[in-house]
Amino acid sequence: MNYQEISDFVDAHQNEAITFLQSLLRIPSPTGEEKAVAEFIASKLRTEGFNPTFECADPDRPNLLNTWKGGEGKTLLFNGHMDVFPPEASPARDPWSGEIVGDRIYARGATDMKAGDAAAIMAICFLKRMGFVPQGTIDLGLNCDEEQGGRAGILHCISKGLLKADFTICMEASEDTVIVDTDGRIAYKITFKSDGWHAGTRLNQEDALMKAHKAVSAVIAYDKKLLAERYWGGNDFGACISVTSASAGYEGKTVNMHPAICTIWVDRRYTKGETVESAEAELREVLDSVEGLKGSYTLETLFASQRLTMDPNDPDIVACIDAYKTVFNSPIRAGRRNAGGDAVKLAHAYNQKVPHFGPGVYDNLGSDDEYVPINQYLGFIKTYMLFASRYFN
Repeated sequence: MNYQEISDFVDAHQNEAITFLQSLLRIPSPTGEEKAVAEFIASKLRTEGFNPTFECADPDRPNLLNTWKGGEGKTLLFNGHMDVFPPEASPARDPWSGEIVGDRIYARGATDMKAGDAAAIMAICFLKRMGFVPQGTIDLGLNCDEEQGGRAGILHCISKGLLKADFTICMEASEDTVIVDTDGRIAYKITFKSDGWHAGTRLNQEDALMKAHKAVSAVIAYDKKLLAERYWGGNDFGACISVTSASAGYEGKTVNMHPAICTIWVDRRYTKGETVESAEAELREVLDSVEGLKGSYTLETLFASQRLTMDPNDPDIVACIDAYKTVFNSPIRAGRRNAGGDAVKLAHAYNQKVPHFGPGVYDNLGSDDEYVPINQYLGFIKTYMLFASRYFN
């Protein structure tokens, strides 16, 4: 099977591929609500003659697994996730529209990462229709719960010994790179406590919200320090820290009491030369340096993902690059990203190579204007088909 045959087939079936992606995008699947989209994908695979299965830690949150074994040999895995960030309360654009404007398809999850999922699904289906038989196994694993740490998703599958492969492509957006180096991610929950008292009373002390306010200011200053010292710039990313959520007191139900408790949630990206332990130690040092904070808070690590590093000259990584160059006729390089998600967990669990390699525009993921270029999506279908057809040779 040569590239021209693959390209012609995808071109002839591009409307089908685009419609499938639109249908996928129109099924809401924020983290915790992945069942409907999993069932839709399973139905598609069954119509193509496959026998997908669900592996569940929670019956309403399936992980979809599909195995295509053509013979004895290596195993190639396409791995992605089905959950997406929830939309804003008042989004500027319908988050589930799948609307086409020019060469773009808009919807929540278009970049992260339903376009990658759809590209892998269509690649497998098209290869089968073309009569290709892998001299080994092509597996597809689509997980739930990626955006919140993967306990019900990738980690559950790993606990069952699933998703092992000789080489894995994670279809996360990589644009004109193959991601072989990622920063790690840590999620913290920091809770401040104090006395509570009536709002009409003036006491010479700080309530929990005041303490949290001082902590947020310190974290923002710390982020600027990280950006100056350990952020590599552009698409190379690096260390940074963000306060992403807060909760205090009676959540507005009672407005005449100073809060005795306030919680903030913090996202930390750690990079080359850092560890999970050093990142936590630095954060504690930042908080303890603020007057009145030491001893007044608890810091809980919700989850911590490791960094991931692969050899950019590995033959399978080079083969990804070669397939991309053939399809897109444009340069591509081995690159890095500020988080690895499920790919990191899978790589460390089984000591296997799991680069990010997929369609999408990274800068717009999670935004109201999240989109994927149609030509890029179709190009990755061809790229996955070409890579898979060569992999077993």
